[in-house]
Amino acid sequence: MAWKWTAVAAWMVAWSLVCAPAARADEVTLLAADSAAATARFDLITAARHEIDLAYFIVDDDSFSSAFLEALRKAARRGVRVRMVVDGFGSVLPIPTQAALVGSGIQLREYHQPRLLLPDSITNRLHDKYLARDRVEIIVGGRNMKDSYFGRAPAGHRNYLDLDLRIRGKVATNSKQYFDALWNSPEVRPITPGRFLSRSAPQLMNSLRLRWAPAVARQGPVEIALSDTAPMFAPLTIPSNRIQFIYDPAGRKDNPGGVQANVCRLLNSARQSIVLETPYFVPTGQFDRVLRGALERHVRVIVLTNSLETTDHQIVYPAYRDRVVRYLNDGAEIWEYHGPDTLHAKMIVVDQRSAAVTSFNFDPRSANLDTQTGIVIHDRRFANQVLHTAQPHFDAAVPVNRVETQSQPIATKAASAWPRRAGTNLGPLRLQALRMVSRAIVPHL
Repeated sequence: MAWKWTAVAAWMVAWSLVCAPAARADEVTLLAADSAAATARFDLITAARHEIDLAYFIVDDDSFSSAFLEALRKAARRGVRVRMVVDGFGSVLPIPTQAALVGSGIQLREYHQPRLLLPDSITNRLHDKYLARDRVEIIVGGRNMKDSYFGRAPAGHRNYLDLDLRIRGKVATNSKQYFDALWNSPEVRPITPGRFLSRSAPQLMNSLRLRWAPAVARQGPVEIALSDTAPMFAPLTIPSNRIQFIYDPAGRKDNPGGVQANVCRLLNSARQSIVLETPYFVPTGQFDRVLRGALERHVRVIVLTNSLETTDHQIVYPAYRDRVVRYLNDGAEIWEYHGPDTLHAKMIVVDQRSAAVTSFNFDPRSANLDTQTGIVIHDRRFANQVLHTAQPHFDAAVPVNRVETQSQPIATKAASAWPRRAGTNLGPLRLQALRMVSRAIVPHL
């Protein structure tokens, strides 16, 4: 009789496998190319039927932003609920544009109106990059809403090399709690007719310049550049339980579930290699301890960041260079990107099996002050895609050695082929002066 019970048990197991619901999976698309990133945003807005939520550090006053905002206004006019949170210092929205947005039915809120008597309202910013529709689809990554993040920088200016993710599925649904908490937080205030965004210096300048401008300037479709060098990626189907949306709660940076804590957990899991791409590399506190711990257990650590010539914040560069020698001595491999653009992507790949794409800049501001968002995915195919996006950046980079860090900024290879930025040819005295200012300011940013 024993064989009969064995046969019955085997049949029951087989039946349960056939009838069990399939594991939920999300569709993940890596947006490395500027055209793909721009198109994805307009596609998401067009596809929305019920609601659109977005939170951004920078929404600028330029052609891409104007077209993007006009798409949001059209969505609101067709009955879609649009909720929009912008940073009170980073975003530059002229008063007429704000009035047009509110007038079309868009619900607009500001994060941290700068006030002199409240230091946190000045130092702590909303650095999030988040766009969601209908609780089924999100775009998360490093791009702000500005021409230069989509390959459309004006002549004489550099574009930003960046990275986003478009995800459809359960993770998008779960991210809803993040936005609802932000929207209802005391850290934000509503913008209503007659009560506009705080008048920070860039907003004042734009308000004066556009005082008599139309409600929304430069309306119309955006002509997306076709000269992308970044690769295009096919969507991946990844089990939902291998994808994690990470974020910092509004106004708080000590949460164990925040972005830095999750990034450090990912780094601590490394056993073979860490590849890190970031605009600024000024590791402090927990992040510094985790990276040094990885080096002590003989994990290969490779870092790609901006050179003095390509960085958009020269004040950070000496603080980074002060730390480079120690990391090089411990065995890290540091590369500096030399153009022709500015590196802005923030990604980590661990052991070629897991990867994170975030808004986290690996500097004191990201660790201690500004809110961040991001995605962590445990999937080898995705990790390899992320590595593939970084390869052209490494091709335009130069490795740092210990001798070069003691004196001038590192020489570029084929530098004559890349546009130079004013102030990058520093003499020893000027470099030392910049270093003194950086040491005084950067740890407190």
